[in-house]
Amino acid sequence: MTELYEIRSGLSKPAEDFGTGFPFLSFKDVFHNFFVPDELTELVQANKRERESCSIKRGDVFLTRTSETINELGMSCVALKDYEQATFNGFTKRLRPKTGNDLVPEYVGYYLRSPCFRKEMMAFSTLMSTRASLNNEIISQLKVLVPPRGKQGFIAHILKSLDEKIEFNRQINQTLEEMAQAIFKSWFVDFDPVKAKIEAKASGQDPERAAMCAISGKTEVELDRLSPNQLAQLRITAALFPDEHTDSELGLIPKGWKAGNIGDIATAKGGYAFNSKSFIENGHPVVKI
Repeated sequence: MTELYEIRSGLSKPAEDFGTGFPFLSFKDVFHNFFVPDELTELVQANKRERESCSIKRGDVFLTRTSETINELGMSCVALKDYEQATFNGFTKRLRPKTGNDLVPEYVGYYLRSPCFRKEMMAFSTLMSTRASLNNEIISQLKVLVPPRGKQGFIAHILKSLDEKIEFNRQINQTLEEMAQAIFKSWFVDFDPVKAKIEAKASGQDPERAAMCAISGKTEVELDRLSPNQLAQLRITAALFPDEHTDSELGLIPKGWKAGNIGDIATAKGGYAFNSKSFIENGHPVVKI
């Protein structure tokens, strides 16, 4: 890799220098990301000379240089843009592309995290007797597969598109999870449909319609715009909630509901402690931890 990159270590600063100052690429940023995060959230006090010598520019590769275990050594992170005034952690190594380096940064980011490269990194475990540590000599022996630049770009485009789709799906799942938690709290912690029925009944309104509004989050006008199918489903759900509260050890709960322990409705049983030899290809199904 030394044919392609110049190697440099990062900043080692006392604890009191962190928290204010200039953007800082931390060890965990490198360890957990294929690419340097768009925004660096950590700060460090660094003088002009340190900011110049430990700068971060597009194409820079960062490798974790120390770890408790070999399988966590040399985790990589690649910068896809220049970071103004930023520096990087002393427990990482920066590999800056040399003149003539024809590697596409996006391709490098994926290649250095690939099983192929990680396997090569693991091969150096025999050189380390105590704490895993990555030095310049080891880095110089690491090899990078360099396809033509066009193929690098094609490979990076495919993988980055998949990553973006995965991230988009993750965000959707997170939104759905937050919605599910909000609904659960509304129905089974705050008892909003029950409260809506009680208030409607007290003011001479239709309790069922009030509960349907509380369940759907819609106004009366919006409710009337729903299809007959949607309205029917809302009525079924609204009917599950009573229009009165009753006292319990947990406080007020919907009338007809009960508060108790899990042991009141279920029996707990521990699983069987299978050993590794028990797991065979044609055995019986098992739920593992």
